[in-house]
Amino acid sequence: MLNTCQVMTAVWTLASVRPMYVRGFPKIKRVMATVEIYTARMCPFCTRAINLLRRKGVNFQQVDVTFSPKKRKALAERAGATSVPQIWINDQHVGGSDDLYALEAAGELDNLLAQDA
Repeated sequence: MLNTCQVMTAVWTLASVRPMYVRGFPKIKRVMATVEIYTARMCPFCTRAINLLRRKGVNFQQVDVTFSPKKRKALAERAGATSVPQIWINDQHVGGSDDLYALEAAGELDNLLAQDA
């Protein structure tokens, strides 16, 4: 018989090995989109957005602007804002974490991610 610790360890292991099968986040068969996300350390919204992308099995390029004024300036010029996260899918500016989750809720995120770059 398994104790609670063994059960939790097994659940955690399964969740970390196959995150794209978490309930509510179907695996995308073929992700062709180019995804870029500008982030900063200790940013809960960045973590939230990254977690959604990872659960969907999306490969993305992460640009950490925490300690780089040059990268922060590039972000401001590209997005018109310095707040993070800022997300682009196929060079289309999606916005931040809330915008990414709104696309997911509307059922539009999978379509964007499935498009060729």
